[in-house]
Amino acid sequence: MDDKNFHIGNVINDKLKERRISKREFAQMLGYSETGLYKVLKNDSIDTKLLLKMAEVLRTPVSYFLNSAFLTSDYISYDENASRIASELENLKVRIRELESQNEEKQQIINGLSLSQADTRELYKIYKSKSDQTEKLVVDFCRELYTKALLIENKDEREAEIKRLMRIFSFLPELF
Repeated sequence: MDDKNFHIGNVINDKLKERRISKREFAQMLGYSETGLYKVLKNDSIDTKLLLKMAEVLRTPVSYFLNSAFLTSDYISYDENASRIASELENLKVRIRELESQNEEKQQIINGLSLSQADTRELYKIYKSKSDQTEKLVVDFCRELYTKALLIENKDEREAEIKRLMRIFSFLPELF
């Protein structure tokens, strides 16, 4: 375990203090030199057989040493992380609802532009593509609509269509 708050040597040292056994005495009970014991206690890990022997000498279940690892802040931070993740998930759900709402608003704008069904579908398809070329596609689409309007022979109808298109084009920045 890489937890900075858990070190098997610290757990063993705490148990030695609790039992009022010196490191020298403990080393002798284990058949180690005092220096050898210090090296063992400084290591990040310990041999299982040695841990079993230490537990026996200290008259402590080996599970005590293992359970100590699970009582450290590593698991508290796990709970904190779970709480933080749950909070982030809620924030993301809210953001998704906001984006869905914006999408609905934009769809309503498109539907309210009084374009023909085919033109509405084309504009919506461009809007949904959201590619690097979206702006160019919209401009090209608007030019096409404008060109169609210019081809209208009746001057009043042509001007009315151009006015309508200008109103439609003014809404486009809101869509993108």
